[in-house]
Amino acid sequence: MYNVPDASEFNPLFNKEVTQLCISPYQIILRFEGDISFSIQGTFNHIKNHVIINNKGTIPEQGISLISLLDQKIDKIEINSPKEFTLEFFNSEKLNLLDDDENYESFVIMGPDIEIII
Repeated sequence: MYNVPDASEFNPLFNKEVTQLCISPYQIILRFEGDISFSIQGTFNHIKNHVIINNKGTIPEQGISLISLLDQKIDKIEINSPKEFTLEFFNSEKLNLLDDDENYESFVIMGPDIEIII
């Protein structure tokens, strides 16, 4: 719905560990240390060993693949375009996120030092 902000807006996510994965019918929430919540309602691709491993099924079915991100920390954040960004974790897995819905929010990241709505 909204464009991806400048990379510096994501700074509070660097080196933060995924502590919890919550899956519901229409949303996935990654909880990070430091009381940061990353809500995914939009299109995403989980990439492991250069292969997309979750591109079929419902949001809950796709979200199951993210269990391998538990206890992992964010290493890099890349802004690919105004509508796409990628989180890379220390285990080399990537989470590619696409803001492809003009009517609804695709992602919400909230925490003490961060508030991003895309």
